[in-house]
Amino acid sequence: MKETIFEKYEFLSIVSGIEDTVAYGDLLSYNLNLAGNSVETSHLKHDKNLQIKTLHDNNIPAPKNISLDLNPVDKKQIVNISKTLDYPIIVKPSLNGSSSIGVKKCTNKQEFLEYFAKDSIASTFKKSFSNFCIQEFLDGNEIVIDTISHNGRHYLTSCWVYTKHHINNIPVYRSARCLSLLDDITLKSFEYTKRVLDAIDYKNGFAHTELILSPEPKLIEVNPRTSGVFGAFNNDTSALGYIHQASKYCQLLLDKELASPQCNPTANREVYFFYNFSNYTKTEFECFISSITNTEILIINENAIVTDTISLSDCYAILLINTDSKNLTNEIMLKINNFEKGNNNA
Repeated sequence: MKETIFEKYEFLSIVSGIEDTVAYGDLLSYNLNLAGNSVETSHLKHDKNLQIKTLHDNNIPAPKNISLDLNPVDKKQIVNISKTLDYPIIVKPSLNGSSSIGVKKCTNKQEFLEYFAKDSIASTFKKSFSNFCIQEFLDGNEIVIDTISHNGRHYLTSCWVYTKHHINNIPVYRSARCLSLLDDITLKSFEYTKRVLDAIDYKNGFAHTELILSPEPKLIEVNPRTSGVFGAFNNDTSALGYIHQASKYCQLLLDKELASPQCNPTANREVYFFYNFSNYTKTEFECFISSITNTEILIINENAIVTDTISLSDCYAILLINTDSKNLTNEIMLKINNFEKGNNNA
């Protein structure tokens, strides 16, 4: 009789790559007697509405939030809610979202109604969203904390501060800076993140937690998976000299000593998200980047096409800019931005 995969290999952990699989991963971990997360709280780990509600219930700072279930669609409910909102607000899918797909800032009632006037909003994996968060719009620095949790203890792997621009009222990633693990913002954000992960009963696995400092931390969402589209942030973290989430998890599972960071990233090391607005060929793009000092291509996605509903999935390439001067970094970013817009004399 042919042995099964579970008999052939020794399993140490079940890791979910996308939100859809969180409940399956928890159930597999339970049945294989592996360190995992409770099947009774799987829903807290991938439902953003429930995450915010749980924080409110535990007196942990979180944005004001309204949960909207459109299965089935109720146009009257949408109209009624639109009349009660304090604009601007952020609307986004509550379940199985990624790459900021479906996220939009609505500044008035008309924009809110137009958002829901579409027949459907497709996710990264071509599914249609039906559950949404309606959140207050918060000003402040957007922070991402990447962690590994093991047996209820949380380990910090990296902290990033985003720069986003609004295009068609959609928050679009433009650049990110990796902060030192000892930076005050990092430490403040990590302490808050640990409270969040404890509240949603997250004991084992990868987490990519996004929050706003306004000025105190407030949760945007916990993503119970590895960090970033194409694994970008982990690749960037490695390039900056910090440890990859997967490497850290393996060290914990195998009970090996944790590696120390090899360098202390400075404010002059920026990750830039390049969108191919001008439809350059790969050769044209690579030729231009090769002419820019202190800049390297970390990831390139030739199939990326900028759409009207632009998201991180439309990002053509991710670049790392590393200089000795903040002014020089800004000059390089401006030059790349001009090229991005079609100014070939950049």
